[in-house]
Amino acid sequence: SGLIQELIKFCDNGGSLVILPASNLDKDSYTELYLALGCNTFSEVVADELKVSDIDTRHPIFDGVFNRIPGNVDLPKVQKYLKFFKRTQSREERLMSLANGSSFASAYPYGKGHVYSFAVGTSGEMSNFTRHSFFVTTLLRIAELSQGREKLYYTVGEDEQLEVRYTSVLSDEQFHLIQKNGELDILPERKNRGGITDILLHGQIEDAGIYQLTFNNEQLKSFGFNYSRLESTLKFMNQKEIDEAINRSGLTNFKTIAKGPEGFNSGVQEVTEGKKLWKKLIILALIFLGIEVLLLKFWKT
Repeated sequence: SGLIQELIKFCDNGGSLVILPASNLDKDSYTELYLALGCNTFSEVVADELKVSDIDTRHPIFDGVFNRIPGNVDLPKVQKYLKFFKRTQSREERLMSLANGSSFASAYPYGKGHVYSFAVGTSGEMSNFTRHSFFVTTLLRIAELSQGREKLYYTVGEDEQLEVRYTSVLSDEQFHLIQKNGELDILPERKNRGGITDILLHGQIEDAGIYQLTFNNEQLKSFGFNYSRLESTLKFMNQKEIDEAINRSGLTNFKTIAKGPEGFNSGVQEVTEGKKLWKKLIILALIFLGIEVLLLKFWKT
């Protein structure tokens, strides 16, 4: 029970647990483990020669691994396997299935981590899985995904919390968060929980940039900090509100331009180049010229 509690804590903190059952397993112990981790339990060990027939290539474990799977591809074979039955409210994510529909490999989310349950172990008398290329591929992808997905960036001025996994820390050892240009070196507060160390910043980062987390002069990770995107939030004011804001600020050399019937550009052009009256003046000149011609023709002295 102590081992099970430690495995539960490990998965709760974001760890990935792979269960490859032994060929001579103790059913009660494994059932207790499966139930504690929310996995499907097994009813019996079946001796039957079967082949893996279905792979969920859309699951993150296999996503991007295969361009396509040919119909005659060589898949793992089993001679003995655990026959699982699905529990009520099971959160099973089927990865690979046998030809008879039984689970060969399944994933179960647990806490912040995952549990990966296989129907066979490492023994050659159960299957050829450990000698197959799928074994290396599957475990490699599980290891990659177990690293978790880091945030692209953290926000300057906020009470951010960084996470460092699987780092053994002694009481007299200290983390350093160093700005890449070397202008700032912070000794952050830390908090250990299971296999994870939380780095607490308490809003000490004031400048955007890349910061390197070091431990015992060894660089562990790099973190990006950006200014809050709320600074780019667009808020609009009408002309009256703009005029009131200008007056409150005591600004005198400003003028608001309203969009007219000819568009906004004409208003800007009028401010920068002045109001052009030449068209109106030409029209007036033609009108006066016409009046003069009429006067000369019809005016009799």
